[in-house]
Amino acid sequence: MATKRIRDMIRHWHDRGYTTPEIATILHLPEPEVTDIINSKDQPATTGHGPEFSDIPLFD
Repeated sequence: MATKRIRDMIRHWHDRGYTTPEIATILHLPEPEVTDIINSKDQPATTGHGPEFSDIPLFD
């Protein structure tokens, strides 16, 4: 599992045009792991908390 610093480097290099095999070779990581990190950048991090506000009335 890559650290946050490594994940940030992978995303930065990918944005600059490096290919997945190039990044994997430079960092000595398997290509599927690099691909997973690149693909997960658009997904928001889940906190595990429920909704902050609810539409259900508490009192009638």
